[in-house]
Amino acid sequence: MRPNRNTFKLEKTVDKELEERIDGLRDLKKCYLEVLSTANHFSNYMAMANNMQRSMANAFCELASKETTIAVRFNCSRFFGE
Repeated sequence: MRPNRNTFKLEKTVDKELEERIDGLRDLKKCYLEVLSTANHFSNYMAMANNMQRSMANAFCELASKETTIAVRFNCSRFFGE
């Protein structure tokens, strides 16, 4: 942009190559933001899956303390430190 001395307004300089590069960078930024968002959603999903797995393991081990066949099957001694 360059100032116009008569009207004190800015006039936009037209450079096709520069505009194309800027548009390309905008598209690239959009793609990176989409990848970042997808990675964030995947990370949240994996955290929820991990918490669910931990909860299920605790439930099985609690049940295994009452049923010895389950304790042997799922090897719950590793959770109780036996």
